[in-house]
Amino acid sequence: MDAGDPADDAETWLRAVTNSTHVRRGGVHHAAFRKWLAPRDDPQVDWKLEISGDLRSLIDNVADAAQKRVDDQKDKFRAKGEQVPSALQFCGVLYAKVAKLRSLSQPKCDVIYDPKPEDNAHANLVVRDHGVDKILTVTAALLDCLIWAPKDQIAAIQELCKGVCGR
Repeated sequence: MDAGDPADDAETWLRAVTNSTHVRRGGVHHAAFRKWLAPRDDPQVDWKLEISGDLRSLIDNVADAAQKRVDDQKDKFRAKGEQVPSALQFCGVLYAKVAKLRSLSQPKCDVIYDPKPEDNAHANLVVRDHGVDKILTVTAALLDCLIWAPKDQIAAIQELCKGVCGR
């Protein structure tokens, strides 16, 4: 798969949640999710909104990758001489099969592979037909589609384990 390619339908897209203030009542708070959903970075692409995440097949261990992300974020605070917020911690992941995301009638979604030097598994969940003016509608639809998995339950979810969860 090359950068810019759509992910396979059988793939799982996921986003690690690394701030405890973003989790409410057994899931991700709508306001936090809305902040992650942003206008496209590249004006040449054919979608209006995107949210960063990863492709499950390219991650060896979901919990280890998320903890590395937290550790990297903490290092950035320390490098700037700032105090590390206590809320900065691996809380869980939001995830869904790519086919399920593509099956939404509103909004029209896709998952596009977008590797980064520090994150080869990086992929954007993109929204093709709604922009910032429909952010509340998009947020609600995506949070209804995505599954929340707290960090202590990841090992029990086959879709997130890839054979490395002690089975």
